[in-house]
Amino acid sequence: SWYNNALFPISYRFFESTIQKLLPKTKVARLDPGTSIIVTNTEVTSSTPLSWIQPIGNQNRDYQYNPSPARTSEVAKHFAALSHHQLDHVLKFARYDILERFISISDDNFFSQPRRWQLTIYDHNGDPTNFHYQLEDGRLQPDDPNNSPDWTTEVPISTLYGAIENGESLTSMYVRIKEPPFEDIIDDPLIASLFNGKFGAYQAAQLRRLQEKKST
Repeated sequence: SWYNNALFPISYRFFESTIQKLLPKTKVARLDPGTSIIVTNTEVTSSTPLSWIQPIGNQNRDYQYNPSPARTSEVAKHFAALSHHQLDHVLKFARYDILERFISISDDNFFSQPRRWQLTIYDHNGDPTNFHYQLEDGRLQPDDPNNSPDWTTEVPISTLYGAIENGESLTSMYVRIKEPPFEDIIDDPLIASLFNGKFGAYQAAQLRRLQEKKST
């Protein structure tokens, strides 16, 4: 599907060939749903599949590797439009809330001096809205849009709303960081602001929605 192709721009076959070029003696074992294996000191062998898992469809399919995945603007078009209330919530986050949430935890030398960052949010039509920030002394503050950013982060507005309001995890978001100058993606201000130190956010959001539904 387009979603798998966008989120997993690599095939099992490409992964295996790459690993074996680096480590020729390595054997890559693909574990489909319900698959069982026995691992010893010398080998990995197949075992009886789990009876209580019933895979659906052809399990031997592979992703179609695409070295140039779809642009974030195209991915954003696959998501439904937000309501005016939801849109205002995301814009408020980008303008104000992220400034309060952000806490720099990086010791990377890259952040030892002021840096400029651009956050681009795409709506359901693929149209962008840019936000410009400056990072200095572990703080995030608005920046002049005429200044060139050191790197950019792109995200569809629908998935950003899901992370802000519904506790969606990083694994279910589509985020593209263009040419990050730092080694760890969790140093990106958007990711740090949304997920730093938060555990069980999705489950907490589910409980909150159930409580709201029960009260009505």
